[in-house]
Amino acid sequence: MKARHTRPLIAIFRDYPSTSCHREHPGYFDVVQAVGGLPVLLAASAREAEIHACLEGAEGVVLDGGPDLDPLREITSARALIQHAMDRRLPLLAIGQGLQQLNTAAGGTLYPSTSEDQPGALAHSKPRHAVLLEPGTRLEEIYERDEIWVDNDHQQTVRRVGDGLRVSGLAPDGVIEAVEAIEPTWFCLGIQWHPKTEGPAAPDLRLFETLIEACLRPLAVPARAAQLAV
Repeated sequence: MKARHTRPLIAIFRDYPSTSCHREHPGYFDVVQAVGGLPVLLAASAREAEIHACLEGAEGVVLDGGPDLDPLREITSARALIQHAMDRRLPLLAIGQGLQQLNTAAGGTLYPSTSEDQPGALAHSKPRHAVLLEPGTRLEEIYERDEIWVDNDHQQTVRRVGDGLRVSGLAPDGVIEAVEAIEPTWFCLGIQWHPKTEGPAAPDLRLFETLIEACLRPLAVPARAAQLAV
């Protein structure tokens, strides 16, 4: 029988070409390590076979993002990673552009960043605005409140939510800010904002703590979801 790591192995991926992958991930690398995970950086230039080899040993994934995603551009490496995580039901935290990649991989659609049809009375390219958390969701369970304030910087939004996902957070103007897996025992969460990982940012640190917990033991159905189902 294969020995289990004391710390769950967490693959951190960002769709950014860089000569120094570690420089792209100092915050998330350090916070995954701080909350009990063993972070491994996966370069954006990795081939599909290399992604599969890395994920065979991984027990969770952090999918970091960069600039807004072109809905017409195929992100082969990110799509391969997401598909592998979906197939294995690996705990997955998708951040920023990572939410957009997760949603499109699940068959959802995005508004082009220049579209006049997308909602957005708020200036989502400026930091700090409210996100309203949907009752009974994993995200509400994590934050233990129905509204949070986030630092945000994006001009593109989700149009149609992908298969197997549901909305778990909305900006006051109706922009989708978070999605999560409908399947209650799979930790798969996409957030449009970039959580602060420096200093005592306990609520956002909790996102990573919950990811590690999901790697170590099966998830229970969120308590509020169970109450709403009665």
